[in-house]
Amino acid sequence: MADIHNRIVYAGNNSAYYAHELVHIYTYELFPDTNYFWLNEGFATYMDGSGGKDLAWYTKKLKAYLLENTDFEISLLELRGYIPNGEDHT
Repeated sequence: MADIHNRIVYAGNNSAYYAHELVHIYTYELFPDTNYFWLNEGFATYMDGSGGKDLAWYTKKLKAYLLENTDFEISLLELRGYIPNGEDHT
Protein backbone atom coordinates (compact mmCIF):
# COMPACT_ATOMS: atom_id res chain seq x y z
CA MET A 1 0.00 0.00 0.00
CA ALA A 2 1.22 3.48 -0.82
CA ASP A 3 0.51 6.53 1.32
CA ILE A 4 0.94 8.97 -1.56
CA HIS A 5 0.43 12.10 0.56
CA ASN A 6 3.26 11.23 2.96
CA ARG A 7 5.48 9.37 0.45
CA ILE A 8 5.45 6.14 2.45
CA VAL A 9 5.23 2.59 1.08
CA TYR A 10 3.88 -0.16 3.32
CA ALA A 11 5.00 -3.50 1.91
CA GLY A 12 3.49 -6.74 3.14
CA ASN A 13 5.07 -8.99 0.55
CA ASN A 14 7.97 -10.19 2.72
CA SER A 15 10.16 -7.53 1.13
CA ALA A 16 11.18 -3.99 1.92
CA TYR A 17 10.90 -3.18 -1.80
CA TYR A 18 7.70 -3.16 -3.82
CA ALA A 19 8.16 -1.12 -6.99
CA HIS A 20 4.43 -1.23 -7.81
CA GLU A 21 3.71 1.00 -4.81
CA LEU A 22 6.62 3.31 -5.61
CA VAL A 23 5.04 3.96 -8.99
CA HIS A 24 1.92 5.29 -7.22
CA ILE A 25 4.05 7.80 -5.31
CA TYR A 26 5.85 8.97 -8.45
CA THR A 27 2.67 9.34 -10.51
CA TYR A 28 1.00 11.31 -7.71
CA GLU A 29 4.01 13.63 -7.52
CA LEU A 30 3.94 14.21 -11.27
CA PHE A 31 0.15 14.41 -11.72
CA PRO A 32 -1.52 15.22 -8.37
CA ASP A 33 -4.70 16.58 -9.96
CA THR A 34 -5.22 13.77 -12.49
CA ASN A 35 -4.56 10.74 -10.33
CA TYR A 36 -7.32 8.53 -11.77
CA PHE A 37 -7.47 5.19 -9.95
CA TRP A 38 -7.69 3.00 -13.06
CA LEU A 39 -4.90 4.69 -14.97
CA ASN A 40 -2.65 4.82 -11.93
CA GLU A 41 -3.22 1.17 -11.03
CA GLY A 42 -2.77 0.09 -14.64
CA PHE A 43 0.51 1.95 -14.99
CA ALA A 44 1.86 0.54 -11.71
CA THR A 45 0.86 -2.96 -12.84
CA TYR A 46 2.49 -2.36 -16.23
CA MET A 47 5.73 -1.30 -14.53
CA ASP A 48 5.96 -4.01 -11.85
CA GLY A 49 2.94 -6.30 -11.91
CA SER A 50 0.50 -6.58 -9.02
CA GLY A 51 -0.03 -9.26 -6.43
CA GLY A 52 2.61 -11.43 -8.10
CA LYS A 53 0.90 -11.32 -11.49
CA ASP A 54 1.92 -9.38 -14.57
CA LEU A 55 -0.18 -7.04 -16.71
CA ALA A 56 -0.92 -9.79 -19.27
CA TRP A 57 -2.68 -11.87 -16.58
CA TYR A 58 -4.92 -8.94 -15.63
CA THR A 59 -5.59 -8.03 -19.26
CA LYS A 60 -6.75 -11.59 -20.00
CA LYS A 61 -9.07 -11.58 -16.96
CA LEU A 62 -10.50 -8.17 -17.85
CA LYS A 63 -11.16 -9.24 -21.45
CA ALA A 64 -12.98 -12.39 -20.30
CA TYR A 65 -15.08 -10.39 -17.85
CA LEU A 66 -16.06 -7.80 -20.47
CA LEU A 67 -17.00 -10.50 -22.99
CA GLU A 68 -19.31 -12.07 -20.39
CA ASN A 69 -20.69 -8.72 -19.18
CA THR A 70 -21.28 -6.74 -22.36
CA ASP A 71 -23.39 -4.12 -20.56
CA PHE A 72 -20.57 -3.22 -18.15
CA GLU A 73 -19.66 0.42 -18.74
CA ILE A 74 -16.06 1.54 -18.37
CA SER A 75 -15.65 5.20 -17.53
CA LEU A 76 -12.36 6.54 -16.24
CA LEU A 77 -14.16 9.44 -14.60
CA GLU A 78 -16.95 7.51 -12.86
CA LEU A 79 -15.79 3.92 -12.39
CA ARG A 80 -14.69 3.10 -8.86
CA GLY A 81 -13.59 -0.11 -7.20
CA TYR A 82 -12.68 -3.40 -8.75
CA ILE A 83 -14.04 -5.75 -11.39
CA PRO A 84 -14.63 -9.21 -9.90
CA ASN A 85 -13.31 -11.98 -12.14
CA GLY A 86 -13.82 -15.11 -10.09
CA GLU A 87 -10.22 -15.60 -9.02
CA ASP A 88 -9.05 -12.23 -7.87
CA HIS A 89 -9.89 -8.64 -8.73
CA THR A 90 -8.84 -6.74 -11.81
